[in-house]
Amino acid sequence: MEIKVSVIVPVYNVEKYISKCIDSVLEQELNEVEIILVDDGSTDSSGEIIDNYKLNFSDKIIAIHQKNTGQGGARNKGIDIAKGKYIFFLDSDDYIEKDTLSTLYETAEKRKSDLVLFNCKVVRENGHVVQYMKNYLPDGEWSLETYPSLMFGFIGPVCKLYKSNLLKSNKIYFPKYYFYEDVPFAFQVFLHTKKAVHVDRNFYNYLMRVGSTMNSNKDKLDRNLDIIKMFDMVRENYINNNAYEKYYEELEYVVTFNVYLGTSIRVILIDTKSYILEELKKYMDKNYGDFMKNKYLRKHKMEWILCWMIKNKMYSLVKILVLIKRKIQGNI
Repeated sequence: MEIKVSVIVPVYNVEKYISKCIDSVLEQELNEVEIILVDDGSTDSSGEIIDNYKLNFSDKIIAIHQKNTGQGGARNKGIDIAKGKYIFFLDSDDYIEKDTLSTLYETAEKRKSDLVLFNCKVVRENGHVVQYMKNYLPDGEWSLETYPSLMFGFIGPVCKLYKSNLLKSNKIYFPKYYFYEDVPFAFQVFLHTKKAVHVDRNFYNYLMRVGSTMNSNKDKLDRNLDIIKMFDMVRENYINNNAYEKYYEELEYVVTFNVYLGTSIRVILIDTKSYILEELKKYMDKNYGDFMKNKYLRKHKMEWILCWMIKNKMYSLVKILVLIKRKIQGNI
């Protein structure tokens, strides 16, 4: 059977959620699908669960067990053995709608796309929708060359269908043993994509659960500094591909939003006196000293104001504003 889509699922200690994830793929309208389950050193019953699925669905499921390498290493294993014309990443506590793969495959084939983007819902364990997130592209067919704002979409590997050859021919993989490993991967994908399209549907259900956030206490705060290493990889990659100056303003905005604003807020919510806040400031001063003048940032007034407040060390006020916003949105 020709494999149209390879679904790669990194699995680590998700015994409570993995069955719903796998079932959502088995129930897909598209039949020519392989499911690659990579158990990345789970210490709960996740490994046994995926082995049972393998026994019952041996024609569709590949189950792999390996020592822990992080989500990046698990996804890399899946990329290496994937036989599908297209690759789809699904996190092991999330799930997808029944017509997801059929719609995305038909879209990719009809429009001869390297990359198909789509939207997601953030849901609680009871199914309540917390937020709708749009992986926006205008109607049409785009590349980084014709639409540099392509890199403003979701950085994570999910909510996208990739042409397998896009990843394999350009040797696009995830760094191992790091957090934010999806950052260098995403920006290589953006750089090498010749045609991207968008399907305006909420196919993906992203589960918001207790314990899924890595930065939930002070002991794990240092992991936030990995994002600097990951964006350094992006910078080096774009320099080596003669693309850094061309897309400097777009990269500057992405770094400002993710490294300075996003990471600073994560740290501030836990410890307003953390040394990490100064490290983030030093990074911006060294590499993007004029980021407050960025044309994209200036179009987003609230982002600009929060950056200004962080730059002036008004951390307690930032924390209050963020918590108020989350309470209004129902996220806390």
